[in-house]
Amino acid sequence: MVKRNMAARRQLLRAPTGPVGRDLTRRAERVLNHAKVLCPVDRGRLRAAQDRTAPMPAANGLVIEVGSNVRYSLAVHEGSGSVYAPRSWRIAHARGRRIPPRRFLTNALPAGRS
Repeated sequence: MVKRNMAARRQLLRAPTGPVGRDLTRRAERVLNHAKVLCPVDRGRLRAAQDRTAPMPAANGLVIEVGSNVRYSLAVHEGSGSVYAPRSWRIAHARGRRIPPRRFLTNALPAGRS
């Protein structure tokens, strides 16, 4: 008969300091570093403000968020046609001056797979 040690299983899979949490942190660091490389730079504020959270327990495992708290980061990521773009960008977009999306976070996700 096999006994299941649920506490050890929970520690293995859901603890931020367990092996799964450490692997998830390592993968999030890879994504963050690749996003910083892909991020467009004018003065460097957007690149410098990118960060990740510590592993947090969620309903189906652990979660780490990678992103930026700079107000215009979503507008840069999605471009001038986005609803997140500032009003001046949307006006320029309507007049034909389009600012293309620079999806530095989305394009950095494959870096976390290896």
